[in-house]
Amino acid sequence: MKKKTFYSLYQKSEVTGAVKHEGFQFEKNGIKLYVYQNRVGTIFIIDPPTGLSLTSECCSVEDAPLYITEYRIEDLAERRKTEEYQIKAKMFKAFKKAAKVKEECEIMLKGIKKNEKI
Repeated sequence: MKKKTFYSLYQKSEVTGAVKHEGFQFEKNGIKLYVYQNRVGTIFIIDPPTGLSLTSECCSVEDAPLYITEYRIEDLAERRKTEEYQIKAKMFKAFKKAAKVKEECEIMLKGIKKNEKI
């Protein structure tokens, strides 16, 4: 596993977007996946192209690969070939871009406010 900064899909009520995480990247049977742990200790295993959580478990980050079965990897590989999956991946890419633009705007605003105080 190696450290990785990445985004996942965030959806609550009617709000959807991309959220940045500090976590890890690992590979299982040639499929790259991300994992992060929330404040409560639950890990989330993320499918990078769509940002969707494949599973959430109460375990250590190091044990994450154990919770993705061979069947799950095969199923994911098949789903990645579908048009529906490709649409979800494009949608998530747009959400990530919007999140990055928002982060850049916030940095610029902080700089502007800092210069106004001088």
